Amino acid sequence: DIRGFTTLSESLSPLELSEFLNDYLSAVTEVIFSHDGTIDKYVGDMVMAFWNAPIEEPAHAEKAINSALGMQSVLTALNRSYANKGWPEVALGIGISTGEMNVGDMGSQYRKAYTVLGDVVNLGSRIESLTKFYGVGILVSQLTKEQAPKYEYRLIDKVTVVGKSEPVEIFEPISHNDVTKEVDELLELHHKAFKLYYSKDWSTALLMFNQLINNNILSTRVYEIMLERIADTDPTLSPASWCGEYTHINK
Repeated sequence: DIRGFTTLSESLSPLELSEFLNDYLSAVTEVIFSHDGTIDKYVGDMVMAFWNAPIEEPAHAEKAINSALGMQSVLTALNRSYANKGWPEVALGIGISTGEMNVGDMGSQYRKAYTVLGDVVNLGSRIESLTKFYGVGILVSQLTKEQAPKYEYRLIDKVTVVGKSEPVEIFEPISHNDVTKEVDELLELHHKAFKLYYSKDWSTALLMFNQLINNNILSTRVYEIMLERIADTDPTLSPASWCGEYTHINK
């Protein structure tokens, strides 16, 4: 999904908007097809795609992440083109969820479409919406991470999303090209900080999150959120069953 698409569309003429969407959708669709994805639908600027159907694909989670990283990379080139036309720069939010779902021709007696349905599909949509909240371009579910172990990941949060009662961990995949020694050191500190936070050692976690917020490599919005969360919470009032989850009340 394009971030701030409504504002963007207001700044373009109808003809320009049509040209913009054609350029954008063509570019991201090419990336998805190059990684064996199936386009489900376009809804305005939103692209929905899935893997492992209609043709079985064992590496579906890995290919979905490859596509997400590829789309973010293509966006850099697209933004240069938009700048030459005097159009605003855009950003993408991408959510990936893995699991069992219904797939096939669905609809009414008048019209059907080949699509996917299920709780896992809804989770993917909720995860995509959270990219804006956490200031990252891509978020994936725990199961996606488990099925694509070749990547490095940054734990972003443990959340209960709208419409679900059980918390899930969400992660940001890191491109292989971006995994340097410095990034590895930051990820190590990052995961130590979250481990301390979950164990309620918030004073030490606070120190580590303050260290991380000053880095200029990884996006820092998640650290701002964690510092705000710690400042607003009394650990002595947390229930014994608390396991670090945060409940989102908006889609």
